[in-house]
Amino acid sequence: MAGVMEATATSRAGLPRLDLVEIELAKRAERQLSRFVKQAWKLVEPETPLIWNWHHDIICEHLEAVTAGQIKDLLINVPPGHTKSRIVSVMWPAWMWVHKPSHQFLCSSYSGDLAKRDSIYCRQVIQSRWYQQWWSDRFSISGDMNLKTRFGNNRGGHRIAISVGGGATGERGDTIICDDPHNLKYIHSKLVREEARRWWKQVMPSRRNNPETASRVIIMQRGHYADLAGEVIKDGGYTELVLQAEQESKSVITYPRTGRVQSRKDGDLLWPERFNAKVLGELREELGPYAYAAQYQQTPVPEGGGIIKAEWWKHYDQLPNITSVIHSWDTAFKAKQDNDFSACVTVGEFAGRYYIIDVFKKRMEYPELREKCQAIDKAYPNTTATLIEDHASGQSLVQDMKQLHGMTVLPVRADTDKVSRVHAVTALIEAGKVWIPRKAHWIAEFVRECTEFPYSEHDDQVDALSQALGWLQKRTRTTFERATEFRRV
Repeated sequence: MAGVMEATATSRAGLPRLDLVEIELAKRAERQLSRFVKQAWKLVEPETPLIWNWHHDIICEHLEAVTAGQIKDLLINVPPGHTKSRIVSVMWPAWMWVHKPSHQFLCSSYSGDLAKRDSIYCRQVIQSRWYQQWWSDRFSISGDMNLKTRFGNNRGGHRIAISVGGGATGERGDTIICDDPHNLKYIHSKLVREEARRWWKQVMPSRRNNPETASRVIIMQRGHYADLAGEVIKDGGYTELVLQAEQESKSVITYPRTGRVQSRKDGDLLWPERFNAKVLGELREELGPYAYAAQYQQTPVPEGGGIIKAEWWKHYDQLPNITSVIHSWDTAFKAKQDNDFSACVTVGEFAGRYYIIDVFKKRMEYPELREKCQAIDKAYPNTTATLIEDHASGQSLVQDMKQLHGMTVLPVRADTDKVSRVHAVTALIEAGKVWIPRKAHWIAEFVRECTEFPYSEHDDQVDALSQALGWLQKRTRTTFERATEFRRV
């Protein structure tokens, strides 16, 4: 059968109107992976309607960028049930062969059966009447390599399916796809996790045809902070596309090919037509907070949390009569998307307890940071002091707040690392001496960051908290020692 371009040329010879529409659809499918997926969907899911969403578009565009050589190594973290395998492991190789029939794929999953399933689906699309009608002139499936787990074409391309950790000896690819490297049933087994990581880092690098041009794509839901995604994030070098079921903080995601942007606000649902608030709430209840945070929010934390446990916090509905307030700043002077945040934790003290009154967090340039620091100080007439870490980014702020605004600013010099500073104040939280509001717009993100530390992506709020509690703890101890010394005299 003629390809799309040849069919377009002959359309002027009197093809019916319907044929012209089909030709245009095929041309669009050839140009865009997203169009291809939409048209080919019924070939693998005849009974399941495709509810298209923007996250499908952005996944497709990232894969197009890999095809074009714009992205070399790609990591996609997406919740389960969001059509990831159908797009990446089934549709993309079939679409790629329309453009590069000589391309060789090595596709893997934690289960050999799953890898074989997607291989069958991919071959099913390629051998369909629809696909053959438009692109049969590009290549044909080889009769001597046409199995469920491996098939090739007469242009040298192949798609081979293997299991994670399985033998890949002698097999190579221009693109290596790893679709769900972990069986979540065994995700908490350190031995099983390390086996998958070792396989990816020690075996699969040598399976690339040309390490300089070959691409790697990992697509998975998170299951553990030390899973394969956690490993490649730690090592760096991958383009990362992270999609949360419920957006936890404002973000802007850029499409790599068209430059479109997708803005997500706090609380935005990723795919509300399929996973609405009620469904996600039920999943959270069934899975528990830690499995849900990993699989649906892509923010895995150790079981029970990190250093600070979620159950340690005490909650208040109304503040007592606070007479003394301090503000603790962790500062950063750059406002770019990939820079750290500046964070301020406001703490009040009453009857030997510490109450977190407010938390502020934002990426800011220095002038805005200076104004915000002054505004927070003025908002609390009973402010005792403002604590700012005495390092390069905080020294200017300390001087300006003292000289320009006459604030009581105390530079705090950190004499230990971040983790040690948090360990030093955990006894206060565990003993129930640190109280947080039951409801506040900042509370969910604050508790999550504290619970995830030291595995959290950002730790600005934790740094500000440990600085505040450390100073208060030291001040209380000094006051007690002075009182004791006075009584001795």
